[in-house]
Amino acid sequence: MTRVMIFLMALILLSSGAAGFGAESGFRANPATGVGTFAFDLEISFDLRSDRASGAATVYVNSRDGSMALANPHASLWAFGMQDIPGLQIHHVIVRAGEIMACGRHPLHGDGCLPFGGDIVPGFSAWASAEAAERFFASVASTDQSRAPGFVVGTKGLDYVHGSGAPDEDVTFWFDPGPSTVATHMPFLGPAVGVMKDYRDRRTKVVRHAYIRFAEGRAPVRWLSIRLNRLAQRSHQIDLSGYAVVTAFTAPALGEANRLGSRIMG
Repeated sequence: MTRVMIFLMALILLSSGAAGFGAESGFRANPATGVGTFAFDLEISFDLRSDRASGAATVYVNSRDGSMALANPHASLWAFGMQDIPGLQIHHVIVRAGEIMACGRHPLHGDGCLPFGGDIVPGFSAWASAEAAERFFASVASTDQSRAPGFVVGTKGLDYVHGSGAPDEDVTFWFDPGPSTVATHMPFLGPAVGVMKDYRDRRTKVVRHAYIRFAEGRAPVRWLSIRLNRLAQRSHQIDLSGYAVVTAFTAPALGEANRLGSRIMG
């Protein structure tokens, strides 16, 4: 292939608004630990269904590091099946690599942020890790691609890929045939729907639907279906610099916050 042809192909790709596979987001990253000011440049609205809970939710996403914040966190957590923690007002929920951080206010302890490990719901943010993405695409070659789950509605005209996200975890993604316009080096942006880097053809794509089936006893739910409603650019900022980071609470009501992850969808 001549240099002229390569240049013309690149020009066509750029003029179509597509983001190159190796493109990096110019947005600033959020704090990797602790509190501070968090900024996001994408908004993703979605519907979530499982055998335990269902509802609509919206997250703000940082295209540089993949971190997320729940919009209207109380309503979103209800949609995921979590009951109220008595006395605790949840103001913000931040999801970042290996950690969920719930920030709120309690009448006895004031404003505080409680970080804890895990995922907000099974499969919700695990795809942001390069290891999970590489593991999934490595499994695609040995997975039957002839048929995706037939009962997932609204997938007509979409491409799909089927693989394993973890041992005893079957995952199917449906995505737009064309490339995404979002530039990011992250393997995935969003709650299992959003922006995905397809390592097979080295293209960045928009995931419209995700279906995850878990083996018995592997997760609080047996299956999880997520449908993308809206993916758009939007600036959003959260200032948590006035919140103290706490690792333990003495009040019984706040003590339950340590089990927040197990209460969601469980």
